[in-house]
Amino acid sequence: MRRFIIFIILFLSIGLFISKTYLFSPPPSSPSPPPEGKIVVAITGAVNKPGVLELPVNARLKDAIQLCGGLQSNAVSPNLAQILEDGQHIHVEQHLVLQTPSPEKTSSSQEQKRVNINTADQKTLASLTGIGEKMAQRIIEYREQNGAFQNLSDLQKVKGIGKAKYQKLEAQITL
Repeated sequence: MRRFIIFIILFLSIGLFISKTYLFSPPPSSPSPPPEGKIVVAITGAVNKPGVLELPVNARLKDAIQLCGGLQSNAVSPNLAQILEDGQHIHVEQHLVLQTPSPEKTSSSQEQKRVNINTADQKTLASLTGIGEKMAQRIIEYREQNGAFQNLSDLQKVKGIGKAKYQKLEAQITL
């Protein structure tokens, strides 16, 4: 019987807590409406200063874009005459600009980044993808014992450099 009374008291306490918390709490506050005769819109995307703007009722998209500092050079031209509504979100799309490097730049920049495996010191060798301090030391030891590498694939003769690691290094090295 004692357990039953404790259970009832516990049950009523939980019920009272829930009713105070959920039934008698004030309703959540709603966002304040814009001032009379104004609307609020959000502009994102290819504009110079995206943000939330306050504009007069019946404002056009061109007005909002002017307040955002104008369109970026890669913007897809939107309908600037569009009448805006309160709470509206406008996202200005961007043109995709694909830049392909010229062949001369590609080959010269790759040549500058290549490491000569016959002359590089330990620090330079360690900067290569997948080559740490210990592997760089092994490359130097191999070079000292066997002489200069005759071709790039000879690098695979160094303990710990297999076909997969060599393929990752091939574009980064030279003789």
